[in-house]
Amino acid sequence: AITVLKGHLKSGFFFMQLHSEKTRFRQSVDSLTEKLMKMSKMPQRQIVTALLGVQMGTGSGASEKIKSLCEGLITQLQQEIADIQQAKLDCKNKEALIKSEITEAQRNIDEQTNIAAAKKKAKENMENQQVQTGKDITALAVTLRNLNQQCSYEQTQLEADIATNTEDGKVLDLAISKLEAVFGESAEQVKDEILDAKSAANSNDFNEYESGKATVTQDARELKFGGASGRQNAGAMVVKLLFQIKTSTEKALDEMKKDLSESETFCAAENAKIGTTNDAPGTETEFGGLFAKYEEEGATIASLADDMQTALDNKANFETEKENKIDELNTHGIGTPPDCKSGKFDSIVEAKRADIDGLQTVIRYMNSIGGASALSIDA
Repeated sequence: AITVLKGHLKSGFFFMQLHSEKTRFRQSVDSLTEKLMKMSKMPQRQIVTALLGVQMGTGSGASEKIKSLCEGLITQLQQEIADIQQAKLDCKNKEALIKSEITEAQRNIDEQTNIAAAKKKAKENMENQQVQTGKDITALAVTLRNLNQQCSYEQTQLEADIATNTEDGKVLDLAISKLEAVFGESAEQVKDEILDAKSAANSNDFNEYESGKATVTQDARELKFGGASGRQNAGAMVVKLLFQIKTSTEKALDEMKKDLSESETFCAAENAKIGTTNDAPGTETEFGGLFAKYEEEGATIASLADDMQTALDNKANFETEKENKIDELNTHGIGTPPDCKSGKFDSIVEAKRADIDGLQTVIRYMNSIGGASALSIDA
């Protein structure tokens, strides 16, 4: 054995073997140290604390305890990685949902803006229409006033004309009766004068006819007869003319009475159709219809104003909702500022996987140093 040992020592075999083991050990320790330095603080602190508790001894089972610690941390980190991956997916989904809700809120804002604008325009149009209805009411009142004035004037004139023509008719009747008595066919004085003239003209007893007078010629006698006859004819013509005037007057009087009746009927019908400014809205008159229209337009204006205000209130609510969603979008996720970029989640996963790699390095180191009998660990 000694000879063999000397031979080996002489050959340098054991020296090379020992040197190689030391070199590998140092490389293993350096690798372990490098891995520990790159690990996160939480697992790094636990592993360093466990390693610092290791001391030489037998039967302590320190390496198994360290490996068990590492395996537990690996399991924990793997679960955290799974949670991060799920959080990454949830963050993306949440981000998409919030953006969709912001878009929907903006769509609602635009819709309520359009509704408010439409209601405002409709309200303005209805206000203009109500103003026109008010003008129509005023114009109708003027029409009614003018109608009553015209009817009053027309009827007053007709009544005055009727009264005048009636009096004229009475005067004509009196004149006719007087003229008939003097010149008419029934006038006895004219008849007597004509009879005397005819008798004298046909008589040879001129002295009897002309007694008490100067010389009377035949021409004078005939003129006397002709004068009486002419008076009779002229009187008859005047009476005839007066009768014609009376007929014309009576005809005009009848027409005036008819015009008066038609005027009264027309004015009464027009007044009934137009009504009065005291008519209740909805009464079957032009005033009643316009009053109802004016009230209906007023109610529509009030309703449109309510609708417009409701749309503006809804718009304000949607704007608040949008602002809240924007705030939520800006505050959800991870990192500074919070967001859902894949790189932020992936960097966390990479760090945890680096921790797992470091823990696996510790486990391999524990396996390389020879098992439970090589280390002891403080309680």
